[in-house]
Amino acid sequence: MGDQCSPYAVQWTPTTRELARGVAGAVVEGGGDSWYLLTADYVFGHGLAKDATEAVEDAGGKVVGETVHPLNTNDLASALLSAGGACTGAGAA
Repeated sequence: MGDQCSPYAVQWTPTTRELARGVAGAVVEGGGDSWYLLTADYVFGHGLAKDATEAVEDAGGKVVGETVHPLNTNDLASALLSAGGACTGAGAA
């Protein structure tokens, strides 16, 4: 063990549900009630998208669309154009 380690320390990370509820709920309450999701195409991304959709809808907002983005690709142009088109005039978050 290093001098910064302890056998009595605990570390945890929030779940996708906690992340989604904390962020999405606050944004919807602040007026960002229309969402378009850019979802990373792997288990964490899909879990976060599912939980974010539920959080947005439970807070009174709506998800107007979603693009699943493949891993290891850098070009988000078409996904951003899709999001922009879906959210135009909808008070996008």
